Amino acid sequence: MKDRSRKKRRDISRKGRTSRSDRVVATVMVTDSPVVIKCLSQLPKICDRIYVLFDCKNGSPELLRELRNNARKIFGGKLKKIVKHRKTWEQGIWHEWCLRILDDERPEIVVTVGHDEVLQVNKFKADLERLRRGDQPSLMLDYGTMPTDDGRKIPYIYPVAAHMKAFRWEPGLSYVPYNGRGQVWQYASPAWQFVGKSKVMHYCMWTKGMQAEKEQWIRSNYNFDKVTGKI
Repeated sequence: MKDRSRKKRRDISRKGRTSRSDRVVATVMVTDSPVVIKCLSQLPKICDRIYVLFDCKNGSPELLRELRNNARKIFGGKLKKIVKHRKTWEQGIWHEWCLRILDDERPEIVVTVGHDEVLQVNKFKADLERLRRGDQPSLMLDYGTMPTDDGRKIPYIYPVAAHMKAFRWEPGLSYVPYNGRGQVWQYASPAWQFVGKSKVMHYCMWTKGMQAEKEQWIRSNYNFDKVTGKI
């Protein structure tokens, strides 16, 4: 049964490739952050087109204006569209909002990152090549050591578990119902995933102020010691 299921997935993927582009498209939800421009400027190195979902509830008009006025410098000429989003941010659901932007794009591969994340360019490109050629249609990545502006050491990695950062696009994919860890629900089984060799560099604790804010958020939403492994 398992082997037949895998064959069916391979057949569907290969058939779909004739009706979609060969583009690697990145989606990202953007809000105000001291690191947002730093992180967004890395995206052109790993994709062909970029779609931004701009969080109008938490993002400032100044940031939106900067993204538009300096689009070529920030996005390397690869920005396709900025979509203004006025709904209240919901954990997990924002992935669905980003994915729906691509309904008419029909890319080969979707890369999904946070506005405070950077991917290791060369290693990630190698992972994308494996994603193109392999049987598993989705790529899970672990997170690396937390980068900081002053070189201080964060004694844990957040988040601890690998997250889905790229997948082969198919019609009808959705994050609803949400399975956590950035997983498209059709690919939420380990049978449809592989863990890449590259890592996600998470800048959510870049400054001491950002670290304090993020740790407070973790404490409010999770068991801090379980999530961070901190004793």
